[in-house]
Amino acid sequence: HVVDVLIVDDSQSDRLVLERIVAALGHTVRTARNGVEARDMIAASPPDIVLVDWTMPEMSGDVL
Repeated sequence: HVVDVLIVDDSQSDRLVLERIVAALGHTVRTARNGVEARDMIAASPPDIVLVDWTMPEMSGDVL
């Protein structure tokens, strides 16, 4: 079963590492740079799971 995963992190290198790991497991991966971008992506097309950094500028994972 392929899972649609949204990775949210303000660190480009952290996003890339997680993206490679999740994709290697055979899942679909989308990425967002911040909580605002993630919120818009979730509203447009909800993922199966969200992996989110807890502290980010603009909107942190604790309020996403």
